Amino acid sequence: MDTNKTVKILINVFLVIGAGVLIFFLISSNLLSEDMITWGILILIVVFMLVGFIYSAWAGKRRKEGLTQIASEMGYTFLPEDKEFNGQLQAAGQFEIFSKGHSRKAYNILRGQRRDAQVAVFDYKYTTGGGRSSQTHHLTLALLTLSQAELVQFSLRPRRMFDKLASRFGQKEMNFASAIEFSKKYLVQGNDEEAVRRLFNPSVMALFEQQNNLSCEATATQLLVYRSDKTVKPEELRTFLDNAAQFLELMRRPAYDYSFTR
Repeated sequence: MDTNKTVKILINVFLVIGAGVLIFFLISSNLLSEDMITWGILILIVVFMLVGFIYSAWAGKRRKEGLTQIASEMGYTFLPEDKEFNGQLQAAGQFEIFSKGHSRKAYNILRGQRRDAQVAVFDYKYTTGGGRSSQTHHLTLALLTLSQAELVQFSLRPRRMFDKLASRFGQKEMNFASAIEFSKKYLVQGNDEEAVRRLFNPSVMALFEQQNNLSCEATATQLLVYRSDKTVKPEELRTFLDNAAQFLELMRRPAYDYSFTR
């Protein structure tokens, strides 16, 4: 579990236990009336909300500081907010992740160059559901952009509980008989099945088998890499980007060769 989430949970647990012990002592000592108990509960709710707000602000500030330092070390630019970048993501509409939910937003954006690819690494959030059943998802994504069309369009994500049922109702997917474990772990889709099958050779599938909860989406010029509902710690960002760059190199093809032999 993420360290920041663990700290937040522990704080709330200690507050609940402390408040419970105090209320129990006061009630058992007949020092609290019913009205005082009601007001006490309301005050506790406000305190919990305030603690959550303060903690979120502190964690957000600490994360920005860490990302700013990493960006400087890597020679990347860092912007906490970028409306133009958000507009570009939503206008492109090429990736499934950017069509999920509502209240979508990219932030904490690092931008730079990795060999001949333009790189953007950023935090992203979106909300599913509404009202009391709403849930906000937070994750970190790496978007690598090439100047020429060198990739095959595909999407890869971890398999979910209802994928087998969905396949019976027409969900298209590819299974690889030569890589049973890979096929059990990931769902792969693409417009050009033959090209995607050539792309996922044994080396590529072996690399993905080593990863957990990884998702990739590719167009002819862009590769998007992320893990669902997981933000990458600043100190792990280099490794995350190195992995994304490795995936990109494995999936590129020379303009004269569509067999991915290099």
